[in-house]
Amino acid sequence: MSEDSSDLNQKSQKHKKQMLLASFWVVTSLVILRLSTAIKSVFISRTFSKEEVGIISVIILLHMGIKAFTEMGHEAALIQRRDEGIQRAINTAWIGAIVRGFLLTCTLAFSAPYLSEFYRTPLLAPMIQASALYFLIIGLRNLHQVILIRQMDFSKPKLVSAFSGVFELGVTLFVGLYYESIWCIVIGGVASHLFQTIASYIISPKGLKFEFNITDFKELFKFGVHIQIISILVFLVSQLDNAVIGRVLSLEHLAIYANAYLIANLPSTQIISTANQVTYPMWSKVVREEGTELRSKMFLSTVHLTMSLCFALNIGLYVGGGDLIELIYGQGWREAEQPLRILLLFSIWRALGSTCSPLFKAVGKPQVVTIEIAIKSVMVMALIYPLTAHFGLIGASWAVTIPMVCITPWALLRYFRLADVRVGDVLYILRLPACISGGIFGIWCIAEILTLTPSNLLVRGLLLPLLLTFGALGIQLILDLRLRSALFRKLES
Repeated sequence: MSEDSSDLNQKSQKHKKQMLLASFWVVTSLVILRLSTAIKSVFISRTFSKEEVGIISVIILLHMGIKAFTEMGHEAALIQRRDEGIQRAINTAWIGAIVRGFLLTCTLAFSAPYLSEFYRTPLLAPMIQASALYFLIIGLRNLHQVILIRQMDFSKPKLVSAFSGVFELGVTLFVGLYYESIWCIVIGGVASHLFQTIASYIISPKGLKFEFNITDFKELFKFGVHIQIISILVFLVSQLDNAVIGRVLSLEHLAIYANAYLIANLPSTQIISTANQVTYPMWSKVVREEGTELRSKMFLSTVHLTMSLCFALNIGLYVGGGDLIELIYGQGWREAEQPLRILLLFSIWRALGSTCSPLFKAVGKPQVVTIEIAIKSVMVMALIYPLTAHFGLIGASWAVTIPMVCITPWALLRYFRLADVRVGDVLYILRLPACISGGIFGIWCIAEILTLTPSNLLVRGLLLPLLLTFGALGIQLILDLRLRSALFRKLES
């Protein structure tokens, strides 16, 4: 028994080192990408009109929708697949990606005039047609980089991702400043996708073959179809609000809401994205090579880390609120404050639910997540139009938040059971981060009521939120080690 425990601990330490190294590259890449995206977002918000920013929001929405409805899930299937016949499967997935990219580019180019007429914006048509090249270019990528990810070697793929973001920012700023045209966003996107595709053949020089195996395709499709269903449902939950706002209200309202949604979901989107990029390949590797003994411990570690960060960061964003938006985008964007504060509640529950999904993809059960997201999609579709039509952006914010708050707790009970984790263990490991963040938020509320908070825009919008966020994280780092050690000793016993 002691030998088994020692072996388990050695494996746990080995995977911990791999996860730390992989996390370094993922985090480094994401920091560079998000910094580039933030600079680009501030640039277009301050340089162009709200209507032009709304046009870009429509194009982003359109691309996300197409990706969701046509996502084949082949890369996720290749990461999870066992080693037998992996080379042949990669070639099959590559052919499928090329065909998908060509068909999507043609379809989007032909449908652009009708989409432009739907949103009553003539400029949309040529911009959509040019942006359709994204799908053709990205479909030509060398899928051998999946091998690197399977081996937990994230350095090369993430460096390519980071440099492509910087390259896109440079092209966007140059075209935007020199030509003063909103076309800079589309041109920068095309340049970035070209960079990624060319670089994929440099970091993965192994050649691809025009080889299509119907058996492999069926296996990839069987796994990928659940990923596709989840992608579609996630799109409906997270993007249907944008489509309705752009049509029912205006593109100016859509631009305001998009910025509020972007800022509110920064903690959940970026932290969960970082965690999932690392944990999914790692869990897949554990399942392929060593079984499921480490699953519970890895699951709790991931939930603990991601939610601790999300709690602290959301406190800072709530406190900064409208002052942060005004500081970044200017006085004209202050209207985004109330939607931002509602959407912060959405982002907390989203983060907690999203942490679970990589585990079930890794064990070959992506369908576990489908029911939860399907119910949320139905609720969003039922609420979004009436609430938006009657209450504007506030109604739209509640339309996406209510389903998330109502359904996620029920879904989490299923996830914990399937992960062989008790609800008490999760509550135990999260109680300290939640109490610390809640306590700091309570102190701020009392100070606000007593008018003890500063009035300077820079202090209220940036310095105070940073102080509260890092204060919460610092207290957690000091007090939390004993808590985690006690829980893991309990689990091992």
